[in-house]
Amino acid sequence: MKIPTPRLFLWLLLWLLLGFSLLLLGGCSTMPRMLGGAGGDVNLNLDGEQKHEITLARGRSLVLDMRDPTGKGYTLAGAAFNTDHIRLEGLEQMDGRVRYQFTTLRSGDSDIQIKIHKAGQRAEVFKFVTVKVD
Repeated sequence: MKIPTPRLFLWLLLWLLLGFSLLLLGGCSTMPRMLGGAGGDVNLNLDGEQKHEITLARGRSLVLDMRDPTGKGYTLAGAAFNTDHIRLEGLEQMDGRVRYQFTTLRSGDSDIQIKIHKAGQRAEVFKFVTVKVD
């Protein structure tokens, strides 16, 4: 019976370490940001406070979920944001809630202003979210 040479053992060990490190690096993109991952998609509840701040990686989805202001005589007047950094994917109103869905496109900062207005009045900012895209 032949005893493996130390050189063969070192090569095997090197390949195992390389495979393990690739497995770890691949998993980092699915880990939560606070654990060292790239961060995932975010569903941000905007009830209560008017101003919010969030940091996301490029290519991630951001859902802004808030109570529907139309029950108090207001109408949604739209969302203002930097289209170079963020893309609006959709707007959904149901069950007394409003959900804006965005996708982050490019690194940088962008403010999202959700605006509302009453008939005959100027639009006002209902919610303000600062988005930092890594």
